[in-house]
Amino acid sequence: MRVPPLHVAAGVLGMLLLAGCTELSQMFRPPVPVPVEPMERTFDLPEGYDIVDLRYGSDLVARDSTAFGERTTVQVFAAHRETGEEVLFVYDLAADGARPATVIRFRRAAPEAVAEAEPEPEPTPVPVRRRW
Repeated sequence: MRVPPLHVAAGVLGMLLLAGCTELSQMFRPPVPVPVEPMERTFDLPEGYDIVDLRYGSDLVARDSTAFGERTTVQVFAAHRETGEEVLFVYDLAADGARPATVIRFRRAAPEAVAEAEPEPEPTPVPVRRRW
């Protein structure tokens, strides 16, 4: 087995000493976090409504055949304090965001209307043909 020349061994030893003197924290610094301001929104809820449920959602929508965009919405399910009317307000954050973009009102059917509704006819059985 051949012994490496003395100057190669001295060079390797010198590099190891230099590497041991440097701090690893200087070599591998974590990225400095950039402070991000929190997003703040104010929503106009019509007078007389109490919030029952609130949901935040984001959907991927197609702008054209090659580009996609994001549509972020806040859905507020509310009930009127006096009448009990149930309403779903949908706020689109891409637009103004303060006023509801869509209002969906829920109406309960009167008990008389449910009782008077015709029952659905039962489906006719389809004969099964078996081949042996």
